[in-house]
Amino acid sequence: MTGSFLDEIALGRYVPGTSPLHRTAPAWKALLFSAVAVASFFLQSATSFLVLGLCLAVCSLGSRLPQKLFWRSLRPINLLALFTILSWAFINHNQASVFHPQFSWQGLHTGGLYAGRLALITLLTTLFFLTTRPSEAIALGIKSLAPLRLFGTTQQELSLLVHLAYRFVPLLRREIEEIALGRKARNLPPPRGAWQKAKASSSTLIYIFVGALKRAETASFTLEERRVAENWTSLGSGQSTRGFGGWCSLLILAVLGALLAWDRVLL
Repeated sequence: MTGSFLDEIALGRYVPGTSPLHRTAPAWKALLFSAVAVASFFLQSATSFLVLGLCLAVCSLGSRLPQKLFWRSLRPINLLALFTILSWAFINHNQASVFHPQFSWQGLHTGGLYAGRLALITLLTTLFFLTTRPSEAIALGIKSLAPLRLFGTTQQELSLLVHLAYRFVPLLRREIEEIALGRKARNLPPPRGAWQKAKASSSTLIYIFVGALKRAETASFTLEERRVAENWTSLGSGQSTRGFGGWCSLLILAVLGALLAWDRVLL
């Protein structure tokens, strides 16, 4: 059930390879993909999205990874994209409301643009995680959260936070596999019908989340004892470097926010 859904999420998954994307530094990949994602908010035509999609397709082919991985990553957002398109199509009209929806082609166009941005960001995220080693992705996540140090958060806390967030989906996937193997060993039939599946899912989800949190806590204690987290947070020697990284991250976030607020000036 949920296992197939989690298998389609790229977070925590890495496929080894020797492509140029695999050899590119994670920071440059993240900067480039973030710039493309921000640029998608300035695009207002289907042609521009088509050109951007073709460029992304070339990058995915250049990664030398199975293309089905990218198509599968879009499945979890299918319903959300469809809901976005329909919502804009029936509510964007001047006289439309929640209780009196009216269809408009302009709303359909706007909803399609937002759905395209959602798909584009999902594919960029998938491409990043599939071509970036876990240790490098975790180190980059810690550097990206550098502004939190200005509010008193320690490096070790940031390291554990990023590591647990990165490993949460694989932990959930492992718990689901253990539940499936347990049901198979006991010869328990799968639940039939919507009501029985809902009842079985409630108890299963509790077990899954409790088990995943327990494994995450165990992993955090192990990392703390082995001082692995401190190695990930080594951004350089000296407090001035850490403060400079924090202010640079805040500046980048402010610039990105200003660009998003100014989304109707360009293109």
